[in-house]
Amino acid sequence: MKKSIFNILILLSVFSLTFVACSKDDENETPGTSGKYELVINGNTISKGTSNEIGMAGNEISISKGDEFSILITSVPGTVGNTIDIGTNYASVTILGENLLLSDGSTEMYVGVSGTIKRVSADKITFEGTCADATLLKSYSFSGSVESDVYKMIK
Repeated sequence: MKKSIFNILILLSVFSLTFVACSKDDENETPGTSGKYELVINGNTISKGTSNEIGMAGNEISISKGDEFSILITSVPGTVGNTIDIGTNYASVTILGENLLLSDGSTEMYVGVSGTIKRVSADKITFEGTCADATLLKSYSFSGSVESDVYKMIK
């Protein structure tokens, strides 16, 4: 009888540990992996929406929507309110997509040649300035923003 009571107590202990160990831990939740983006070139909204294709490595971030559209921003300021000039300290904005300004179905690439990248909040980065096409022959004014909880991890 003592042996069966002991076995029952062992089983109850194991089950109680299992349920405690499997409970939800709110403190270590990972941020959502979706984000919002907007791109304006020469005053026209070129692309705006949400996407689950978020990337981050160090202080470089990206957001894309398949092959249709992507933005890569490097040297994102770590502190909210800080701004960095495009072209300094490896700061850049690169935009790649299909039918952004052209309508022939080709893939287009635009690079920021001057302007700023600003950390507006923990999860939102804005940019504005002048960008040029891949040939650097045509330039355009551009601005935009990317926003995701993932970017809160940039310090």
